[in-house]
Amino acid sequence: MKRALLVAAGVLIVATTAWTGSGSSLWDWYIIPGVAHVPGAQGTFWRTDVSIVNPYLWRSITVDVRFLEINQDNTYAPSVSYTIGPGQSQAISDIVWTAFGVEASGSLIVSTQDEAYFTTCARTYTGAEATYGQTENGQKMVLGSGDTAYVAGITQSGRFRTNVGAVNASDSPATVRARVYSDNGVLQGTKNFAIQPWSHAQVSVASFAPNFGTGYVRWDCTSSGWDAQWVAYASVVDNTTGDAVFIEERADYQYTQYHHTLDLTGWWSGTLSGPLGSWYGYAWVSQQGASIDAMLFNSDGYAEGEMWGFEELGTLTFDGGYSWNMNCWYDYLSDGGATATQWSISGSYTMVGDCVNGVTTFYLEPSSGPAFKAEISPRLLRQSIRQEARPGAGWPDVAAQ
Repeated sequence: MKRALLVAAGVLIVATTAWTGSGSSLWDWYIIPGVAHVPGAQGTFWRTDVSIVNPYLWRSITVDVRFLEINQDNTYAPSVSYTIGPGQSQAISDIVWTAFGVEASGSLIVSTQDEAYFTTCARTYTGAEATYGQTENGQKMVLGSGDTAYVAGITQSGRFRTNVGAVNASDSPATVRARVYSDNGVLQGTKNFAIQPWSHAQVSVASFAPNFGTGYVRWDCTSSGWDAQWVAYASVVDNTTGDAVFIEERADYQYTQYHHTLDLTGWWSGTLSGPLGSWYGYAWVSQQGASIDAMLFNSDGYAEGEMWGFEELGTLTFDGGYSWNMNCWYDYLSDGGATATQWSISGSYTMVGDCVNGVTTFYLEPSSGPAFKAEISPRLLRQSIRQEARPGAGWPDVAAQ
């Protein structure tokens, strides 16, 4: 989801979108992380029904569904299409079997080619079709390289079992790690998932941890690169009845694991020197806890770039960032860092892409702000730069929005 940047009459207007949950609004692209037509443990056999709703009362929409089969590269996965009339919905029973004809588990990508908005959910169950099962709303949020997320409410015991899984929604392989903790914060086991492009992975917690009762999962991604996109989840199953619940992750965009000592929120200005020469610029910095977001502007009021990361004991680490050159959508930050006090920020960052390649160094001091400034929301960057994703120009490319 991009913010609108507009320079008019010498005033910079920054329109931001509020941070939202994964199911908060309609979108044109969703991941349904866990679907199946496959036998499971304890005599279960899992099936998934899907529902898609066309909210438009005046037009039809065409929705494409792709199945990302577990443990394989699905870059060229086939799709099926459904045309849904105005104000109508489409229910697809046992979709993995009826639409794709396979006995397997995996994930679904549900999207429209014309960017029409819609909503979708799935029900995965065992036993008769009349029974209820675990419900999954389509997820439109993705996590990136270096991101951390949590899943609460898991149980691994004689009565309940938990499965954990992740989806790689990108063109590149990804390594995602699940660390399982008991309620008292003691690590019970770790599982690394090496997930192929556009693929899905899932294992039982029992395969890498003992029974420990109740607890939680801490997820992170150790892959590098700007294009990493993933989601994670847990599924808790009653061993007696086969009843299951689905629990999606919650992203830790606040970097709670780091001990911050500063609050750098405000305007900064100073000199920057890099591949495009030296220039005087401004930075609006927003800090919430350890989380740092920054937007760079040149002296004329045009956005030059943005980055996000965290501060720990006066050291800044940049986790990601992009160029704001309209002709260079693929300029991204590969690494960077700085040393900070309340009176200065100095460091460097490396941009890689179509228009900017190389290291930019900078030295900034507190500033009253540029003449073109307008009120800027403290929630500028990461909350909107990577929260919603969808396929770009054709499958399988995904562009962060």
